[in-house]
Amino acid sequence: MARALGKSVTNSSAIRGVIAALVTRMEDRFVLRRELRTLGEVRFAKDSAGLLTLVRECRVRLVITEPRDPKRREAAPAVRAIRSAYPSIPVLILCNPTADDIHLLVDLVRSGADDAIVRGVDRVGSAAAGLLARGEQTPLVTTALADLGEVLTGDARAILAYAIANPAARKPVEQVARTLGVSRRTLVNRLSAAGLARPSVFVAWGRLLVAAASLEDSATTVRDVARTLGLRSNAGLHVLCRRHSCLSVRALRRGGYRAVLDLVRRELLGVGSVPQRSMAPANKQERRTTRRPRRTAASLGDAVPRAGNS
Repeated sequence: MARALGKSVTNSSAIRGVIAALVTRMEDRFVLRRELRTLGEVRFAKDSAGLLTLVRECRVRLVITEPRDPKRREAAPAVRAIRSAYPSIPVLILCNPTADDIHLLVDLVRSGADDAIVRGVDRVGSAAAGLLARGEQTPLVTTALADLGEVLTGDARAILAYAIANPAARKPVEQVARTLGVSRRTLVNRLSAAGLARPSVFVAWGRLLVAAASLEDSATTVRDVARTLGLRSNAGLHVLCRRHSCLSVRALRRGGYRAVLDLVRRELLGVGSVPQRSMAPANKQERRTTRRPRRTAASLGDAVPRAGNS
């Protein structure tokens, strides 16, 4: 059993790739191994030169480094070399809230670092998953927009593209509206005038496309997908599926990307059978504008017993 489990872990690491890390403290290494075990095999370098060697020789999908290596040399030159030779590999900086690290962070960002987290404050697992998702969704955006073709146009196209590229983004509708130079309400009204679903529904469809594409890999767990979407637990993914599709998480894995794509296409063409739950108000602001009609005795009709018949 142990041997089979070890073989499974090795194969999973080979599929997922390597996370190259330049981290000195043993407690930090333990945290990285614990939080990144579902994202790849974490390998540690001794110094900046060793980090470059790891990137050249291994199938690295993410680099994590401190502002300085154990020899107190700045990591910015190594980051610059990595981003120049391997622009698709994201770089995450692990730093302390000190004046020295913050000063070095400016040069690291200029050298191509994608993001930075503060030791003891930010969770490295969430930051790493977000960076990996951001890089891996770019081909999916192109594919989805091409597959939907003329069925998806204008503002709806922009919302879906943003949701796929940024599946864990907070307030995505506001972000898209800002990009388009309009208010959130204007964007909602535009889609309503075109007879389309609310922006939040397109966001949910984009996230479902990301989830389905990820689950096509048998090594990807539901927890991995939930983390990619920025959900707090596996239950969040189940809720997303029930609310915005007729698919369970199991059906999502079985049907994959094409199943969600067909669902979105049918709904846009008006021939789908997406559950009415997907059209329910997605947030408090939209709930305020959707009120139930006041029930009166006249509207209840025979449901209200009359004095003479009781």
